[in-house]
Amino acid sequence: FERSHIKDLIAHLRIIENPYDELSWSRIFSMIPGFGTTSGSKIFSAISQTEHPIEAILNKIFFSAKLKGQRIPKDGLRNLRVHIKQLITLSRVENPSEVILNLTELLEDPLKSKYTDWYDRLDDLKQLSIYVTDFKTIQQFLEQMSLNVSELDSRTTLLGSKKKDEQPLILSTIHRAKGLEWRVVFIPMLSEDYFPSNRVAGDENAFEEERRVFYVAITRAKDQLFLISPSVISGFKGKKIAGLSQFVSELNPKYYLKSKVRFKSL
Repeated sequence: FERSHIKDLIAHLRIIENPYDELSWSRIFSMIPGFGTTSGSKIFSAISQTEHPIEAILNKIFFSAKLKGQRIPKDGLRNLRVHIKQLITLSRVENPSEVILNLTELLEDPLKSKYTDWYDRLDDLKQLSIYVTDFKTIQQFLEQMSLNVSELDSRTTLLGSKKKDEQPLILSTIHRAKGLEWRVVFIPMLSEDYFPSNRVAGDENAFEEERRVFYVAITRAKDQLFLISPSVISGFKGKKIAGLSQFVSELNPKYYLKSKVRFKSL
């Protein structure tokens, strides 16, 4: 899953599932002939403010209004629209295997123009369509893949006996969670010197990057979000009182409920 053509296909899957995924858009923009990163940034900035980003790219009136005066190459924009147009029909409710087969056809010409072994790479994509037959939705496949790019076996954390209808507890880094969503999300270790890390102290750019990562984390939740901050942290020098993360302190208290849970020491 680390090969570039596989990543290209997965970027398309992420856009179908979440059309506000900036990293995936950036990868797709880089594939379009006559299209640069600057143009891609301008377009993403505009479409990310809309309700339907994919459709917005195909809307000439939208471009005339929102990107008037912007220097976006006409040939590049035309190539982008031809490419993106085919994503409209690939609904997120479709079978993942069928979606990948359609995307394989879409990526055939880019593969031919970029690689001498394009046929082998095309076959890789077709094999992926077979692999995902075990997944019911695109989101399910992306969630599994985000856990471990080399091993797509999710781990289930259970208390007591396993039940058939129990869902897995998915553990993921924030970066790997980009573009994904879950009904309930828990974010642990929201403590001073941990998140944001004490390593970014004094570095304004690094601090703001940590803030953006925090934003990504809290926007992964569909229904419920739990922000967890321990009161005591154990380190090399023993236990110490932990302060609350600045990012949590900055939140408007009107929009969350505060609670305390105490645990007995083992």
